[in-house]
Amino acid sequence: MLKIKTFVSGMLSNNTYLLFSGTSKPRRKGILIDPTGCFDAVNNFIDKESIEIIAVFLTHGHFDHVLDVPKWQNRGIKVFAHPKEMFNLNSNRTVQMLKALGLPNILINEELTEKKYVFDDIIIDVIHTPGHTEGSCCFVVEDNIFSGDTLFFKSFGRTDFPDGDFDKIKKSLIKLFTYSDLDYKVYPGHEEVSSLYFEKTHNPILMYF
Repeated sequence: MLKIKTFVSGMLSNNTYLLFSGTSKPRRKGILIDPTGCFDAVNNFIDKESIEIIAVFLTHGHFDHVLDVPKWQNRGIKVFAHPKEMFNLNSNRTVQMLKALGLPNILINEELTEKKYVFDDIIIDVIHTPGHTEGSCCFVVEDNIFSGDTLFFKSFGRTDFPDGDFDKIKKSLIKLFTYSDLDYKVYPGHEEVSSLYFEKTHNPILMYF
């Protein structure tokens, strides 16, 4: 059974998610989504719970979602992200913020495509959802969707960035809303958890459909 641990950090209330197996094993595997500003807290937790981080998945490459990534890469952990997110990972703002923290630039080790990625008993179904950024992705794991800055509780991502596009985020949200007839918990990049059923009927993007 999947377990999810949320770490909240920064003025923007960024959510870092740790996915790990609930089964009792001597050393459980863990996946990090958008690790930022909580490196010590994550380390304390995984040491206590005997969890080994085996991959980092990025919903997109904006600076506020990636500030811990080089620290995990320094440990040999592979970073999975859409190739079009190199545009944001290489942005001057991100590079300068990492430099101020004494950290190197971020490299994508594995380029995400729309398929399922299997890590023992954790299966991540990647959905490309451009709009907030060109390479934004959402991750479906069991009955959970990790939506980054594409979908929020009663809101959706900004599209006024250089690679943002309002028409594309509309299409991406239609894609999410029609992904399945089942309900899913929605874990966004900021603030509170929602559900796919709720957003299908309450999200303000609906007025633009």
